[in-house]
Amino acid sequence: KRGGKLDIKWSEVEGVEEYDLLRSDTKDGSYKKVTSTTENEFVDQNVELQKNYFYKVRARGGDNNGYGSYSPVSSGWAVPKTTITSILPLLLDLT
Repeated sequence: KRGGKLDIKWSEVEGVEEYDLLRSDTKDGSYKKVTSTTENEFVDQNVELQKNYFYKVRARGGDNNGYGSYSPVSSGWAVPKTTITSILPLLLDLT
């Protein structure tokens, strides 16, 4: 059933060196890192069609190369092509 694709986008945060994108099969489940990227978007091509996935993002950067808090969870249903656009700003505290 592989062959699905989800386009995930989130708000860019100034001063970020990298974002960690994590995915789970359930909202309150265990999240595993899908990728680390310098971009504020990612195409997840390792998903099954007609299955719901949950994502959250965490930023890393700043003077101490610290981690920010996780974004709110967003979800998407894997179809041949779907886009998730976060409407909530990603909060980042690098102190």
